Amino acid sequence: MKRRNLLISTGLLTGAAIAQTSRSALAEQRLMKEVPATLPKPLKPNSKRLRGKMVAIAQGLNGYQVMPEQGNGPFPTVLVIMEAFGLNDQIKSVCDLYASYGYGAIAPDIYGGTVFAYDQLGGAVAKLKTLNDEVVVKQVGQTLDFIGTQPKLRSDAVGTVGFCMGGRYAFLLSATFADRIHSAVCFYGGGIASEPDPLGRVSLLPLVPQIQSPVMLIYSAEDEYINGAEHARITQAMSDNRKRYVLSVVPNTQHGFMNDARSTYNESAAMESWDMAFGFFKRHLKNRPS
Repeated sequence: MKRRNLLISTGLLTGAAIAQTSRSALAEQRLMKEVPATLPKPLKPNSKRLRGKMVAIAQGLNGYQVMPEQGNGPFPTVLVIMEAFGLNDQIKSVCDLYASYGYGAIAPDIYGGTVFAYDQLGGAVAKLKTLNDEVVVKQVGQTLDFIGTQPKLRSDAVGTVGFCMGGRYAFLLSATFADRIHSAVCFYGGGIASEPDPLGRVSLLPLVPQIQSPVMLIYSAEDEYINGAEHARITQAMSDNRKRYVLSVVPNTQHGFMNDARSTYNESAAMESWDMAFGFFKRHLKNRPS
């Protein structure tokens, strides 16, 4: 090849490489603006300094509510669904955590004031077995109605996050209130697709076609209650129905690893998972157009 042609070819290749690098850099910058790679630390609930309050959501239904300390709103809203142990200080502190990142947060007390200590698993499971999905759905509907009456909350930008029992309900709510729940994060939600379910709960997979908004499911790799076969059934149903979802299995974790009040808490895994959850809500909830 002549020197002139070689220089031209080299220049074209260099220009193409620079253009490709620029496009990649711009794409990365846009992504970073949408979803930060990391969030301020420590990113964990703090049940020792709760700053929300109990409110009357509807007749016979109370809940814990907290607003961001800065700004006038209206704020995107996160509906927090508790574990089987009830609306305790740890779940309230999860609401506080979301409020510290600019969300209004509310947790309905679907146990009606009953709370179990973490060493009272038998009592918590017995209480869980008494729940009726239709009743819980009604209570959440009342909570969504309550959100609609709050001028500082956005009823057009509502996400739900649940843990364990609450993870299953977050999935159920994303299908049942498909036009009112705009994203859902389900932490180790058992009973979504059990075959059979040890607690007698019905599978939620027949409701998947109703889901309209993105769903994130985060599971423990060493969960003694939820295995890979259940993950696969969920993935199959969501993919077959062309739903937008993320399913992540976190290695070296056990059931309940997000809860710093439980013996299975895993701090590094919890921080990573909080980053994923907050990034998911920022993309699909906080940045949701009014």
